[in-house]
Amino acid sequence: MPTLESAAQRSYSGPRRSARPLNPPIEPAALGSCTTGKATMTAHVESAPASDSEGGAARPAATAFSGALGADPAAGAGGGGPRRVIVVITEDHYVASPEGVFTRFGLDYGYWTQYLRVFDEVRPLARVQCVESADPSWRRSDGPRVCFAPIPFYQGIASLAKNLGRVRRAIRDGLRCDAPESDNSRYYYAMRGSGPLCVLAWRALRSARRPFARQIVGHDREGVHMGTTLRPAFLRDWIARGLYSVSRRMVREAATVAYVASHLRDAYPEAPGAPVFFFSDVNLDAALIARPRRADEFAADALRIVSVGRMNPEKGYDVLLDAAERLLAAGETRWSLEVVGVGPQLEALRARAAGGPLAGHVRFSGWVPLGPELYRRLDEGDLYVQPSLTEGTPRALLEAMARGLPALGSNVGGIPALVSADALLPAGDADAWAAALRGLIGQREELARRSKDCFDLAMRFHPDVMHARKREYWTTLREITDRRGAATGARGSA
Repeated sequence: MPTLESAAQRSYSGPRRSARPLNPPIEPAALGSCTTGKATMTAHVESAPASDSEGGAARPAATAFSGALGADPAAGAGGGGPRRVIVVITEDHYVASPEGVFTRFGLDYGYWTQYLRVFDEVRPLARVQCVESADPSWRRSDGPRVCFAPIPFYQGIASLAKNLGRVRRAIRDGLRCDAPESDNSRYYYAMRGSGPLCVLAWRALRSARRPFARQIVGHDREGVHMGTTLRPAFLRDWIARGLYSVSRRMVREAATVAYVASHLRDAYPEAPGAPVFFFSDVNLDAALIARPRRADEFAADALRIVSVGRMNPEKGYDVLLDAAERLLAAGETRWSLEVVGVGPQLEALRARAAGGPLAGHVRFSGWVPLGPELYRRLDEGDLYVQPSLTEGTPRALLEAMARGLPALGSNVGGIPALVSADALLPAGDADAWAAALRGLIGQREELARRSKDCFDLAMRFHPDVMHARKREYWTTLREITDRRGAATGARGSA
């Protein structure tokens, strides 16, 4: 068995260039000490060995990143009791460089530290891919008391099938269901989202009879259809139906369930008697929250439209540009549109906006960091739009509403739970979007009324409210797990 350092050196061989992924996918052991040149990221490795089901030999258990901050996984435990560790299984994927673990568009360190209100350590169990260096736009995800349990990176069903054995072993090691008493840790389990990783972890937890919490953030059918280009289409339908069926079963077996929107509870009903919670993962920064706008703060004879999102097909920006072209075709030119964000469609959308009638009216600004610059752009707008074709609980929409912007959104996913009925439009209907936009040009009093409605709705997601609900959810999981553990121990000693 090669050492962690030698494996890491092979994974990072070659000169430093851009943040280019290194292939093939790496073993968990190779994530132990990612080395490029003189920079080294130190990682914590579980001390208890785990037997390899295929070879029978002892091997290192899953690596848990601490990153360059040098966090000690045991540092969070208080008093003389066991260290409470929550393992959060997520379908998001992350990148690891010698500087630490980063995310492009997913959950950063600030999100993971919320769990520390209830637990001593957070261990995200997620796909992690090594890169040579971190892009400046990426956000740090690991840090003190947030240590990743990395899963070998895969992307797509074919890649998962090829690496299934390694993925299963990494999941088993990361869950630590068979951790010895000398570990002085008590493990709690929560799943966020749906997908193959959650399914494989669920099977391991069922086998070990471990309770778990389940957080539903979207519908499997929409996620599969928008998240894969698998052909032919009937294969996507088959996968979506299968994943939806398994996800419903997982929710029925969960000790407690959280939903980001009430409509998801109808699709994924909990078991009778299981505690249920409703909250969003959106965390409104206190510096972001402003106030409703007055009528005189809107343009008198124009409409400055703004949107923030990932440039993916499911965000519906092609539909928004169709609506913009319809406005111009009808002779309406008293408007402008700025779209902030990056993604695979960005260059194609920019090219479309730069040519033809949209030139001079539409601008795709690319990436703008959350903070004063983004707040300024929102403040300069009169109306926020969310034209998504599928959606969960869009963070950008809530942030714009908290900033005092009136908003329009598609009637999909969790959007209807965020805005009033008169702000909802049919997804994919460019004519309806064009008509709604035209009807708001220069309507300062109406925009002010909608601003107050949107601001009041956004305040339901005030950080104090969301933190209280999350704390209750995680405390419920901790109490259920502790009670079942106590009951199991009593039966074993009887």
